[in-house]
Amino acid sequence: MVQRKLRVHSMTDPNWIGIPGVEAYEQRVLIASNPGDLIVLSSPVDDSYFKYLHQFLEIEPFEIVVARGQGSSLIQRLVSNKEQVECLRSLVQEKGSDFMDTFVISEQEMNLSKKLSVPLLGSSELSRYMGSKSGFRQLAGQTDVMIPPGYENLKSEKEIIKAAEKLFQKGFSQIVVKGDWGASAVQNRVFDRRGDWQQRILEFIRKAGMFSATVEAWLDSDVKGSYTVRYFLNSKVVTRPGPWQQMLQGENKAYCGVSYPASVSKKLEERINLVGRKLANHYHECGYRGDLGFDLISLKNDDVLGIECNARKGGAYYPRRFAKKKGVFESQKVIFAYDFYDPEIKGRSFKWLWEKADFGSSLLFGQNQKKGLVFYNAGLLKVGKIQVVAIADDFEEIQSMKNSLKERIRD
Repeated sequence: MVQRKLRVHSMTDPNWIGIPGVEAYEQRVLIASNPGDLIVLSSPVDDSYFKYLHQFLEIEPFEIVVARGQGSSLIQRLVSNKEQVECLRSLVQEKGSDFMDTFVISEQEMNLSKKLSVPLLGSSELSRYMGSKSGFRQLAGQTDVMIPPGYENLKSEKEIIKAAEKLFQKGFSQIVVKGDWGASAVQNRVFDRRGDWQQRILEFIRKAGMFSATVEAWLDSDVKGSYTVRYFLNSKVVTRPGPWQQMLQGENKAYCGVSYPASVSKKLEERINLVGRKLANHYHECGYRGDLGFDLISLKNDDVLGIECNARKGGAYYPRRFAKKKGVFESQKVIFAYDFYDPEIKGRSFKWLWEKADFGSSLLFGQNQKKGLVFYNAGLLKVGKIQVVAIADDFEEIQSMKNSLKERIRD
């Protein structure tokens, strides 16, 4: 029996506020929902996108509630109006929502759960500690999982500089400073020892407002691949399909997409899954409950190292949920989820994008076509971006789809 969920995928972490279009990220949940779900958003969904979801992708109906109020996150806007909260509480009781599903678990989510009398799995305290860069290094250090040489729980500029100096003295040519709660590498910065490196680090941590950090050896020249493995922890540890290969860009290796299956040998895949499972089991033993994922890297010698934990749903959650609902894993297709940027789509309607991609020979997955592109998070069009899941027989075909989309947008 499918459980009815109240889905409130608010981007509540203040570290995400600077990401362009971040308020639209809550719409990602639309391709991952089940019939009977009640979804709370902070803005209405484009009519043509709603039609695309239900008629073209054949996603069964769900109900949307739009929260109107003041605040920097969806939940803040929702709770700023007591009457709005009471109306939602009544609607939740009427619909019979079994529990509340969220992107992350912070105090805001836990307080909303209590106000609405809807169960929420997890703990904000454990999520914050176990999902921090320092918390991960400490917990991984209690297992036999390898992690990059480094230092955690650095609370002052002096401690951060001292940790960097120690790693340079050990012979590492580059180090990375990571803010404990930064997302998408926003608070990560790589440094070498050239020039006045101490001053460059100080300028970075002051500008970032960093008050807790890790400093690690930057092993980029030895890295063969980067991966994410996902789990759901409750009474037991449930392993999600994986590993997914991460697509990273820029000097600081910011996340920009994932693909499945990962391009690894069977032996390396087993090693990646073994490391991920050890970490998941340890987090479970330490009391963590809910969704989580681990970012791992493989080195040229096939060693697998743990990098960090995302104590929340990750970027792969939404394409994975959609692929599972549509039987993509069983069909042996490959999946590539990525962010598509183009100034030509900035401010455009979803109808315009849909017509471009569907003109002549369709590029789109849906109805009778079992491979192609899936658009999600249409709210990002206002900043010149759309999130895409590409489903094909191989990665060469996916590259062809991506190129065709660019050409049609420009035509």
